[in-house]
Amino acid sequence: MTRVANLAQFDRTLSRISDTQLLWNRLQMQIASGRKSEDYAGLGRNAERLVSLQSTHGRVSQYTDNNKIVDTRLQTMESSIGQVFDILSRYKTLLVNALNSDNGVSLGLAAQSQQMLNEVSALLNVRDGNRYLFAGSKTDTLPVDLSGLPIAYAIPTTAGGSIGYYQGDSVALKVQADDNLQVTYGVTAGDSAIEAGIRALHLGVTQGPTDRVALNHALDVVNALRDDRVTNEPSTEALLANAPATDVPENPDQAYDAAFNALKVGKYDDAIAQFNNFLVSYPDSARADSAQYWLGEAYYVNKQYDPAIMEYQKLVNAYPTSQKVSQAMLKIGFCQNELGQLEQARATLEEVKQRFPGTTSARMAEDRLQRMRLEQNP
Repeated sequence: MTRVANLAQFDRTLSRISDTQLLWNRLQMQIASGRKSEDYAGLGRNAERLVSLQSTHGRVSQYTDNNKIVDTRLQTMESSIGQVFDILSRYKTLLVNALNSDNGVSLGLAAQSQQMLNEVSALLNVRDGNRYLFAGSKTDTLPVDLSGLPIAYAIPTTAGGSIGYYQGDSVALKVQADDNLQVTYGVTAGDSAIEAGIRALHLGVTQGPTDRVALNHALDVVNALRDDRVTNEPSTEALLANAPATDVPENPDQAYDAAFNALKVGKYDDAIAQFNNFLVSYPDSARADSAQYWLGEAYYVNKQYDPAIMEYQKLVNAYPTSQKVSQAMLKIGFCQNELGQLEQARATLEEVKQRFPGTTSARMAEDRLQRMRLEQNP
């Protein structure tokens, strides 16, 4: 599965969670106000309805509790996967620099590859309470054990060639979101795209900084990740190619998904335009905060850091209760770091730690601060 394909599913899940919460609130008001009956005598005639309503309230309350738990897990998984792909982007830059100048040794390519591999392992071994999130149904098992990686590889490597690191299973996790909807959610650390990323990083460790054939292959593997697809999922490029450019989405979900599909295939300018149109057309949508966040991401992945900061800040200001605020502030700090605005970056990342203690965003902020300290005082 690809990163963005799963993030799209996450957003759809969160939208259904919001719908369930609204239903729950309406049921609470009905029961508390007693407006199902005109008078106390009427309660006798409508007692059966009231019992049914209370039963429905109980079920929806349970669904809401379940969805809140899954929501927390999805936010953590999204942050981890995002950081994994940020690491692979850094690795790609490292490979290009090493190959262009034949200076893999002076760049410390093997050591840097190992450090990045360790960071990816830590991100995929994240837990929610006592549950490992990327191990499938084996939630009590550490999903990534780097000691299971092969000693060396034959070039070219094959898909699944490094999968020995994965200790979990392939069982998809599910949640009963409401009476008629069971949602499959999350990914495992054995996902094909994640395996490819780990394999590419491990090549930088095992094949040595001077093996150009191996390093070129590692670069090819990283570049191919953009084209990875969810099993049995239609090609997004095909979906976009078959849709006339003049088509106007009929509803907010179609508009949002069209923008997200453009981002998914790397059409960043199209994604920016479509997310902007979505926010203008559907400012009150339950997915408006997500659209604002992904608008910032479209600029960020395209290394347009100044407009990315502006869009992330809009999210923080316009949707202060959104669960994406911590991630937006984190990315503002990342952008400031990339722009060389080191003091601002430190201040922003420290604020993330203070405002959101114990979260994945706070941990990622501390990781970036530590990296900044090492870069300043090697």
